Amino acid sequence: MILFFLCMVFTAPAQTPEHMFNHANAAYQKNEFAFALTEYEQIPDKGPAVWYNMGNCAFKLHDEIKA
Repeated sequence: MILFFLCMVFTAPAQTPEHMFNHANAAYQKNEFAFALTEYEQIPDKGPAVWYNMGNCAFKLHDEIKA
């Protein structure tokens, strides 16, 4: 049983920043701006596209100061 658990833990796919970005973009396209913003915020080493999309989400949520 322990061996099974360890195999599951060590073989679980890690989410890459690219995967996280695509997941957040999918939420954005479905107008799920709060969820998309949360997903964008969790991406490490944010590039310009992530910051831009975060600003758009905040704007869509009527949070002009955060946008």
